Amino acid sequence: MGKDPRVSVSHLMLQRSLESLPGGTKRKAQEEIKICTKCKDAFSQSENDKAACRFLSGDLEPEDVWLDHDEQCHGPINRSENRRDHIEAFIYACCDKRGGEEGCMKGPHRVIGMNDLWKGGVIHSDEDDDDDEDEDKDEDEE
Repeated sequence: MGKDPRVSVSHLMLQRSLESLPGGTKRKAQEEIKICTKCKDAFSQSENDKAACRFLSGDLEPEDVWLDHDEQCHGPINRSENRRDHIEAFIYACCDKRGGEEGCMKGPHRVIGMNDLWKGGVIHSDEDDDDDEDEDKDEDEE
């Protein structure tokens, strides 16, 4: 099954509250918990580094388990409802891993909100960010 971001957030919040239980010390200001748009994990910016996120970059393709599926009777196989409810019955094109498995790619967690998209009065797309990632990879290889 896919990850439930609510569980990740709850787990992270509980862990942090336990870490801040008294030993007579003041509680630190809580960092904002964010959900990564790539891997759906909860994280804080202080935990985010170049390899914090494991994600898959390929498209999901139906696995052979769907061979007997009658699309005229049950609807199309490759639809969001089936990918959500039966993620393990799909394969990622990038690495042939089953849906729901840990990703084959590593990178920093990413959160896209209105503040991220709206910079200097201009709306930026994800494609601009992907170009930056390619440049980072080139720099790492040198």
